[in-house]
Amino acid sequence: MRQVRFALRRLYGSRSFVLATVLVLGFGIGANVILFNLAYALLWRPLQFPQGERLATISSRDSQGRAFSATAISGAQAWFLATRENAFTEIGLSSSHPRIAVSRGDDTFDLAAGSVNSQYFLALGISPVAGRLFSEEEDGGVASEVRAVLLEPAWRKYFAADPAVIGKVFPAQMGTARVSLRILGVARSPAALPFVPQAELLLPIPWRTNSVGTDFGDAFYTAVLRLRAGVTMERASAEARSALAECARSSPYPPGSSDVYRAESLRTALEPPNRTAIWLLCGAAALLLVVMCANLAGLLLARAMARLQDSAVRLALGASRRHLLSENLLESMLLCLGGTSLAFALNYLARASVLKFEPDLHRLGPGMLDASPALIGFGVVVAAVVALAIAVPASWHAIRAGLGDILARSGGRRIAGGSRAVLVLVGAQLALVLTLLAVSGLLAKSFVAALRTDAGMDPSGVVAFRVSLTAPPDRVVGAASDLARQIEAIPGVRSVAFAADPAVGSAMGCTMNTRSGGFVPADPVIPFRMVGAAYFETLRARLVAGRTFSEDDVARGENRFILNETAARLLFGDANPVGRSVHIALGSLNLAVVGVVKDIRHKALDSPSGAAAYMPYHPWFPGSLSFIARTGRPSSSGN
Repeated sequence: MRQVRFALRRLYGSRSFVLATVLVLGFGIGANVILFNLAYALLWRPLQFPQGERLATISSRDSQGRAFSATAISGAQAWFLATRENAFTEIGLSSSHPRIAVSRGDDTFDLAAGSVNSQYFLALGISPVAGRLFSEEEDGGVASEVRAVLLEPAWRKYFAADPAVIGKVFPAQMGTARVSLRILGVARSPAALPFVPQAELLLPIPWRTNSVGTDFGDAFYTAVLRLRAGVTMERASAEARSALAECARSSPYPPGSSDVYRAESLRTALEPPNRTAIWLLCGAAALLLVVMCANLAGLLLARAMARLQDSAVRLALGASRRHLLSENLLESMLLCLGGTSLAFALNYLARASVLKFEPDLHRLGPGMLDASPALIGFGVVVAAVVALAIAVPASWHAIRAGLGDILARSGGRRIAGGSRAVLVLVGAQLALVLTLLAVSGLLAKSFVAALRTDAGMDPSGVVAFRVSLTAPPDRVVGAASDLARQIEAIPGVRSVAFAADPAVGSAMGCTMNTRSGGFVPADPVIPFRMVGAAYFETLRARLVAGRTFSEDDVARGENRFILNETAARLLFGDANPVGRSVHIALGSLNLAVVGVVKDIRHKALDSPSGAAAYMPYHPWFPGSLSFIARTGRPSSSGN
């Protein structure tokens, strides 16, 4: 305790040095803590569900060796898994669902929705906060009403955690249908729900009904499986492969028998597909740590030279080398304690920014960035290593030099050891500067390459925004078209279009083929966007063949389709698709292809666009609409 008080007094006498050191340590260690927390959450942190190591999903590999993580399975395949094998205690199913507008009095809430069965909750160990969750009754189908379960955050956000909403019936809008929605209960979830991470309200999947159990491809679900105690992933894979192969043999359609299914850890399936960016971040963190240490060394070198004579005198008066080392180490640990505390404070403040930087974390849950034992251990280890790097060289130099040598050199001449240390430090910092310049050059080169990448559209001068329309479903298209014309009348606006989804980001997908019969697992799932007239003209997308949508196509809800080049090749090969039909699982519609456009990179410039399809906007999914407006001068439309 006496040594702690002595170290604190010495630090108090160098307040400017302490402040500078703590700031350098805090920002240096803080950058490493933030990036380590991100990498740990994405790659290694266990799922925040009970016995998460026993959770699995179904993955597959096709005849060309391509692996598909979290492969969707049909209702018949899920039924075969449940009735033929015993490696799993629960077989949870999930699928996406359009948003649902729920009315309560004069308020209408537009809720993100998903669909699950009762075993989905059991597999993840999710319990009700109030009311109850889905049971075998919902699994068997309830024809009299639509039932739903709220998630706890939505219950608190939209209903102020009012227990009176449990069991109550609310008017709701699901697509073009007006329904009565009964809230059965509220679910507590420790993390984002797998495969429906954005959902605020869940609807039941009636997977025990005959229509779902014999469905070989019209609807698909992503499975969450809980393995029985003692069952290995290898055994689960063998049983899943056997059951799904039997299902393929029973299919009335030509089966995708070349696909090989297996059970895969749910944690692995939710990991980001590309780890390269994570390792690059870790490398950047290591570089920042080296830069921090170099700057810190500059501070400590000046302080060590000033205190070198004091340390040598204390050694000459009988102080032990161990005592001197322990004092320096204690002082360094106190400095690192302040720096590490600042580092964890920065990590706490940076969580929201990290979530925006790495969207994949939403699949795992924002709680994955909370301080964990691994993160605390990492911070302590980094602080201890830095403290040793601070204390040991200074103590070693004082012990090695001796009092006589130091006094002989302090009479107006430079300390040779100090000069060498300064030269080494300057050389190290120069090398770091050159390294940073090289990295900056590579980043600038990548940025220029991104600017030169063909996005398939011209985003310059395009303004995007979302609008909530309260018009009835049969008048949504007319109201959106009227609003588009009013916006187009604003000076500086050249063209306006609307769509169900934003022009940048993901879109809903469904199974498609060129047959008129049913679907099989081998049929591709292609994202589609419902767009209004002038959508491609506003984005300045390039038309390859055929035509774009007219205002009449959108106003009358014509069954028309426009494919991008990748989707056209996927479905029709080298044949001209214009005038031919595509069968889609959504509503089992046959849509006539009227045009082909160049691939548009809706997600990111550094990733290929993939297959995409477009159809005239139809108010199947009520809620907000995305508008895009092309302006001659972006600032001219600011009013």
